[in-house]
Formats: sequence, C-alpha cells, structure tokens
Amino acid sequence: MSSYYVNKNAQTNGDHEVHTTGCRFLPAEHNRIYLGEFYSCAPVVTEAKKHYTQVNGCIHCSNACHTQQLSKNHNRPRRKKHFFRREALTQPIDESGYDDHRLNVLTAS
Repeated sequence: MSSYYVNKNAQTNGDHEVHTTGCRFLPAEHNRIYLGEFYSCAPVVTEAKKHYTQVNGCIHCSNACHTQQLSKNHNRPRRKKHFFRREALTQPIDESGYDDHRLNVLTAS
C-alpha cells in the first residue's frame, strides 16, 4: 500500500499528475494534495478527479495509470553527434590559403 498525492500545478498540457511518496518527481509539500493510501493507482486517479478534471498518472511511479500520448518523435532513435574527423583538419590547404573543409583562413607555416 502506498501513499498517493496529486500535483496542484498542472503540466504544460493541463494534466495534474498523481505521484507516490518515493517518486523523485513528487512535488514539494505546498504543491501537492494528499489523496490517501491505495493498493493501485486506478482508484487514485478517480480520487484526484474530485479535485481536478484533467488527471494523469506519473510515467515513473504510476505508469499503469499514465495515459498521456507520447509525441511522434519520442520513440525515434537519437541522432548521432557528428564531430570533425582528424583527417579533415589535416587536409592540404590550396594556394589561396583557404581550407576547403572548414572555410577558415589559415596561415601557412
């Protein structure tokens, strides 16, 4: 059995999230309402709807009651970070003094 709270502050989408005592996203004491002790989050959402019309479970501590749709890009693989390769920095410089790869003016040694 866990203690549940609802966040007084709505998320950007308007949801007031339900959290358990041990959640790292549990709001500060002055920003939450104690809902009681429950065995699961489903009755907690019903209880929280007595305070707010738009309620959602926290994705971390009340995932079974989390209903927010993820964005289309949420499950896409992350882009790889691109770094300059060492070869690009050691390419020969043409007669004009410009490095074709970086277009920086370089001085010949």
